[in-house]
Amino acid sequence: MFDWLKGKERKNISSSGQRSKIKPVSVYPSEVKSAFYAGVHSSPLLYRYGFVACLSSTAAPALDGSPSVQGWKTNVWADWVLTLHPGTTMVTASAGQAKLAILGEVFNPFTKEFDAQVIADDLCGRASATDQFLALLDELSGRFVVLVKAELTSEWLVYNDAFSARSIYYNAQEPGVLASHAALLAELTADPVDFNILAFTQSPAYQKRDVKYLPGARTLYQNIFYCPANHRLRPAQGQPERYWPRVVPDESVGCSDLLIQYLDGYSDYIRARHDRELFGLTGGLDSRTLLAPLLAKKVPMTTFTLDRGDKNGGSSKDIVLAREMSAAAGVEHETLRIDYPGLKKAYFTEPMQALRQNTGFVRLNSPYANCQLHNHFKDRFSGQSLSYSRGFGGELLRGFYQDKAGNIKDISPKSFSHAYDVLPGSGLVRDSFQHFIAASDYDDLQSIDPNDVFYGEHRMSGWGALAIAETDITACTYPGYNSRRLYQAFMMRPFAERTQRQEFKDAIAHFMPQLLDFDIE
Repeated sequence: MFDWLKGKERKNISSSGQRSKIKPVSVYPSEVKSAFYAGVHSSPLLYRYGFVACLSSTAAPALDGSPSVQGWKTNVWADWVLTLHPGTTMVTASAGQAKLAILGEVFNPFTKEFDAQVIADDLCGRASATDQFLALLDELSGRFVVLVKAELTSEWLVYNDAFSARSIYYNAQEPGVLASHAALLAELTADPVDFNILAFTQSPAYQKRDVKYLPGARTLYQNIFYCPANHRLRPAQGQPERYWPRVVPDESVGCSDLLIQYLDGYSDYIRARHDRELFGLTGGLDSRTLLAPLLAKKVPMTTFTLDRGDKNGGSSKDIVLAREMSAAAGVEHETLRIDYPGLKKAYFTEPMQALRQNTGFVRLNSPYANCQLHNHFKDRFSGQSLSYSRGFGGELLRGFYQDKAGNIKDISPKSFSHAYDVLPGSGLVRDSFQHFIAASDYDDLQSIDPNDVFYGEHRMSGWGALAIAETDITACTYPGYNSRRLYQAFMMRPFAERTQRQEFKDAIAHFMPQLLDFDIE
């Protein structure tokens, strides 16, 4: 093809001193004032409640030139340089040689301890006694990350909440640097896009899926992975390490009473921490069970239901039920009809682009609904601290994969790929789950069904955490059912009993029995 080049002498077009000076032309001149470009513009909506954590013994990422973290605060603490979004809280503790920090929202719903400093002191005091430390960690709820070092000679370990709602992303080729969002870490460590994953997200099989998330612990980037739920991260090595399931004492409280106790503490925390709850209400049981204690505690709230249209997964019956339940409870309800044609015009506006960055660009068109949610409420409650309690975690209590075609029969890439069910026979999906399994220890799950473990560590740590990150631009978002103590108590019961959902109905009857008068979708 290139035979014509043979024997040709290369001639310089001009000497360096004679070259014409080229005036650079801006690729993004921002002729349209509403345009927002990733990597160019900064926004308070980017990576809300996020963090960047860097061990001081490693090369610090270049934060100064990044528009993504403009206005964030940097703290030098112990062996860490911590850069936090203005909405991210931080408390630290020390006890003897132990050091500990908590980033984010943390509370104990069972003891109703809502003071993060008290919780940090308690955890730090248990740091050298692993069983005691983990027993307290199992009870905690919220969205948080814990950095802990038990002794001067021990290594740092990083934990997060039971649901993994506060994601921990790490770069396997850059140990010691962690972040709350994949795209943020990719930007700061200059990690390239993985074109195989990019091609996967463009496949018809992935695009037609409503619940979009990647196979394994993958992100759009070559070396960046998330640390799954039930794992701690060893940041100096860039390695996750399983610590649950493990042998724990039998639960002394029945599941109904435990769920009621949890919801009682959860609703008290929301009332104490925030001014108003934005509650996404459907006709389902998970949503209703979470609503009941918030109503009983008279948490100021506005309920809403997204109307995506039937062809986009909306339910007219959901809307009617939500409106009727809200009216019966005496709270305001709004129906948000998703304006897909109108939102397409806003494809490169600030909220839409921020949603994409916040979820690592793998949710594709999913941000449409949450963009409209943000636009609807952004000026409604100015100056108020808003919370958004989502019914996530309910399926961890009652099970999910066990009665599906993808029921996991063995620990293998094939079985996991089949449960995931997007191009399950492809090499990329199988290899992604081979990596996922190799990074975890599935040898001893302590009688916990692998379907439950996989659901929590893949679907919830992958899709659930991204869905929560989407709604952060509107309100501080929480998974409503988030405690490992709660998960374990339910998972130890037979699946057939869990599917009856009696505990959910008992909780509704305890807090707001009139909600049981309405049909359950």
